Amino acid sequence: MNTMEYAPDPEPEEVQYRWPGDEPYVPIGRMPGYEINRYGQVRNARTKRPVKERQHPASFNIIYVACAGVSSQVNVLLEETFGPGAAQAAGLPPPDMDKVSKSRARAQQNGYVSRRESATGSRRHCATCKKPTTDYRCPACWIKVRGYAAADTAYGE
Repeated sequence: MNTMEYAPDPEPEEVQYRWPGDEPYVPIGRMPGYEINRYGQVRNARTKRPVKERQHPASFNIIYVACAGVSSQVNVLLEETFGPGAAQAAGLPPPDMDKVSKSRARAQQNGYVSRRESATGSRRHCATCKKPTTDYRCPACWIKVRGYAAADTAYGE
């Protein structure tokens, strides 16, 4: 009988596989309370629930998320959080960050106030003086127009 000794099988190397759900999440600077991973998945930091993604109607590869009344492109959030090239690594088109910063500067210059930043919790502005309000006009402008505030009216009289 031939007794040939075989070398033991080599131990397989320890390989760490990362699945999309295993990627660590990082807080988003512009959206407190929300996290994003390198795959572009956005979730609520407290509940760990994913945020619903929406496609841009004009382009199939631009994805939006709406968090706390603020809508943002996922590729812009990736670039801001992880740096240049992060959106392309996730399979999304790279955003034009110059355009993004110009549009944000223009919105700030025009007095746009997001729902989160607004004191009243509303994006509506007074038709007369353009101050943030929850009504068509602010109480001061109602007094100028009518002579009394809208809150002073009694319904049904």
